[in-house]
Amino acid sequence: MQHRAASRRLCHAATERGVHLERGEAFFEVAKDPHRPFVVHAGPVSVTAVGTQFSVRRRGTDTLVVVTEGVVRVGNSAASGVSDAQAVKAGEVARIADTGVLVQNKTIPETEEQLSWRKGMLIFHDTRLSEAIAEFNRYNTRKIVIADPALNDFRVAGSFKAASTTTFVHLLAQGFPVRVEERADELILSPQ
Repeated sequence: MQHRAASRRLCHAATERGVHLERGEAFFEVAKDPHRPFVVHAGPVSVTAVGTQFSVRRRGTDTLVVVTEGVVRVGNSAASGVSDAQAVKAGEVARIADTGVLVQNKTIPETEEQLSWRKGMLIFHDTRLSEAIAEFNRYNTRKIVIADPALNDFRVAGSFKAASTTTFVHLLAQGFPVRVEERADELILSPQ
């Protein structure tokens, strides 16, 4: 199991293996055991696997499940009060919210991109600057701060090392009307 900024508790019982994912994201490679399925509990969401590879990410009240091998069942007891499990197979991404489950088919490269954090990379395609910065801030103690909300909607694209916040903000300053102020624990972005 690989994880990034995740808080989890392991649980084992005679009929079930699993974890409680309280926040963050984790990647699971689950050995097949039809008598003891592996269950990830992420708030009201449950993700059940018999033998597969997948990631689970909690983002506020939403949960994202990316399946790279096999099949998992996802359910959300908050959506209807009862967990209606839905199958999600390799190459699919499920977004689970209080309103239900949305499953999208993705190509293998697209699912691998969503798991690029496992290799220390962040990949963006026409991503809002505020969202890209939130991803960088998940990995680093030195935070990037947007001083003016007008910068939030700038769009960025590219592949970056997750730990390279200084390089990222200096590239921003070269390509956008952005000024960078470096402090000991922050990189402050403001309009030029």
